[in-house]
Amino acid sequence: MIESDRICSAAVEMKQTEDHGMVLVSTKSLEPGPLGLIVFRETALLSIRTRGSSLDESGPVPDYLAEGPQMWTDWWYFQQQPKDIRDRILKMYQETDCSQADAIRQHLNETVEKKQGQHRECEGTKLDEDDSRRDDVLQNIEDFIKLAMVIRFNGVELCPPSDDGLGPGTDYGFGLFEVACKMSHSCRPNCAWMTEPDGASKQIRAITKIQAGEELTVDYIGQPLSPTHERREELLHSKGFLCNCVRCSNILGDDTRRFPCMCQSTTTCQGVHLVHQQLASSIPRLLPCSVCNNLATDDYTERMLEEESRLQKVIEEIKLVADEGGNGYQLQSMTKQIEELNPPHSCHSLAEKCYQLQSDYYNQVGEYKLAAEACYKQIGCRVGILGEGHLCQGTAFCNERLGDVLQYVNVEEAEEAYKRSVRELLVMRGGAPDPYSKCALSKLLNVQSTRIRIELDHLPHDRCLKGIADAPYSAPYPCVVCGNGCTVLGEKLEGARYCCEEHQQMHLSMVGRWETPQA
Repeated sequence: MIESDRICSAAVEMKQTEDHGMVLVSTKSLEPGPLGLIVFRETALLSIRTRGSSLDESGPVPDYLAEGPQMWTDWWYFQQQPKDIRDRILKMYQETDCSQADAIRQHLNETVEKKQGQHRECEGTKLDEDDSRRDDVLQNIEDFIKLAMVIRFNGVELCPPSDDGLGPGTDYGFGLFEVACKMSHSCRPNCAWMTEPDGASKQIRAITKIQAGEELTVDYIGQPLSPTHERREELLHSKGFLCNCVRCSNILGDDTRRFPCMCQSTTTCQGVHLVHQQLASSIPRLLPCSVCNNLATDDYTERMLEEESRLQKVIEEIKLVADEGGNGYQLQSMTKQIEELNPPHSCHSLAEKCYQLQSDYYNQVGEYKLAAEACYKQIGCRVGILGEGHLCQGTAFCNERLGDVLQYVNVEEAEEAYKRSVRELLVMRGGAPDPYSKCALSKLLNVQSTRIRIELDHLPHDRCLKGIADAPYSAPYPCVVCGNGCTVLGEKLEGARYCCEEHQQMHLSMVGRWETPQA
């Protein structure tokens, strides 16, 4: 039986590099396996609440920080720590040429000069305790700036899932981690990190095989399907660097922006033109066809980019209505626009957005077959862009949503979709203790329970959808619950195999509740 939720001890070390500075590398080969691998866990050196949240205790903001109230909250939580913790946090600071730091320094120095003038005019007036506390920033300007830069470049969100696994839970703000913060960013990472239920710890998991000496990477921004130039701009703005990972530095172009070969109508060429645009300020151009190598004309390039821009605006209009809680007449008034969403290519980043809007809409109006077809296209788009072997939490959630709508169409297909979601989440987040994994697993067991209790002919069984959720993954001895490979027979249910004790216990409990000859 596969060991569940393994933890790899002494698997990482810090290493100084020329291009990335201090990074985290693996000391040995790491293989996540079907149930994943915890590389390490770490509790935040400092946890800071989001300004104005129900957990925030930082109090009133000094007037001179009114334009940046979160910085005051950051400083307040920093000041509550013992001196040794504050020293360790400030050691994370690295000297850098940063215009934001210069602007903060100038503003605070001007504030000091202004206050000194006011104090001279009111000489002999004693400051109350609150004034002294708030002026503590002005007495420690350089430490304040160092903390602001450490948080900007190293702060990590702290938001575990809700207990029911249906979405994000309590917002605990963000944290500073001495070890985890040394992991470099990649738009195709080899690790994933998740906030544990305590809201103060991170769990780092390997999501693909990692060689000894290989750098550990995570996705800082969680936007793998955004165009290259948008991801790079976001990282430059938030973290102060231009990403040059394997996807962003790809001379073959942007894998999220694909257009059909210009010659497709005359030669049936199935190749694509990728867009090359490294920054928002760069002029986008279409690269030669990936198959026939033909160049796109200026007219074709202009037409494709204009269509892309128009589609983006339509998507934004529809999302605006949906985000405002649009339903009934308001949303139905956009039915034609939603149904006619037509991306330039099935593996374009806008295609993923189109298919999700269509799936959500059809699900709302009870057109479950159409919703399933759109959701299936969305998954195909994500896999087409990111690659078959790349694990992504967003794709796992898409498979779960596919299972949700397929329950009304074909229960066998729903089971396959849920199995795929469970397998992906097992690697990325672990087993049932994680709410997201538990939610997907509960839905899977519910479908399996339904198939035990009710004759198949009495369940939704639209054969025309057969194959929509078929998973390419096939283990020789599949777990009866999730389909993962396993080698041990269950002791209490003859012929059943399980990949872990967790699935064995949950499945036997489910069968015990609905004991029938079929079971």
